[in-house]
Amino acid sequence: MTRKISSLIYIILMIYLFSIYAYSAELNFSNSTFSMKCRAAEFRPGELYIFEVRPNSGQKIVSVSGAFLETAMEFYAVGDAFIAMFGVPAKIFPHKYDTLINVKFDSGKEVSGSFELPIRKRIFKLSRLNVDPLYLEYTSETLQRIEVEKQVLIAIWKKTTPEKLWDGLFIYPIASEITLEFSIKRVFQGEFRSFHSGIDLRAKDPTEVLAANKGVVVLTGDHFFSGNFVIIDHGRRLFSFYAHLSAINVKESDAVEKGQVIAVSGNTGRITGPHLHWTIKVNSVNIDPVSITEMKIY
Repeated sequence: MTRKISSLIYIILMIYLFSIYAYSAELNFSNSTFSMKCRAAEFRPGELYIFEVRPNSGQKIVSVSGAFLETAMEFYAVGDAFIAMFGVPAKIFPHKYDTLINVKFDSGKEVSGSFELPIRKRIFKLSRLNVDPLYLEYTSETLQRIEVEKQVLIAIWKKTTPEKLWDGLFIYPIASEITLEFSIKRVFQGEFRSFHSGIDLRAKDPTEVLAANKGVVVLTGDHFFSGNFVIIDHGRRLFSFYAHLSAINVKESDAVEKGQVIAVSGNTGRITGPHLHWTIKVNSVNIDPVSITEMKIY
């Protein structure tokens, strides 16, 4: 009986936490011709902001353009609304920033609006790690390899697939605890080296890695830092990246379903022990993967 009550309390708590976190931040703006809504798990660095523009008049919107943080946004038609996703960089300075929106109606009329959106302070933790010196002291050949691999990834993140390929909420690729959070400052052998680009999930033993959502595999390989990896394109410049794998079960151009086994976790690349590293990219910006598992994205 006690176990049943504890389970019920746990379920109620999870429902409550989801309800307050799924869209714990929402701002609405409106003028005589159109309205704009911005939603996020929280208005802070490293989060996904979702912009939604709808008509207020009887006219039909035919296109929307805009910019946030002096970066152009790509809007897509979803019913009578236009939606844009925007990844807020982890290292942005907390402040209120202008969002510029331009709406074109079927009558030929164009209307612009400017709205202030907050980015609040976020404190990132510090992680001290020790790794093989091979991954800290680079030869000229290694530096060349790192640069080539960097450029390969930059080209992938710029790839644009206009269609939405994902379906519903994203899932964790491994049902496991997070051992290293997003954008933690990483210190190797006492020296600051980088910010953590995603999250690490515990996988002491080789564990099947699942596709976080539907999409198309755009790249697999073996890179210096990430070891064996898989990248899935979910459409509209939204990508998921899985690293340190021991085995890869898919190949480039494969269409994958949400929950499909794509790889096995491992211990390859720059790593302190077996685990899965998971990154989410939106418009070439790393965002906290936790948010995307709890937010509905159109």
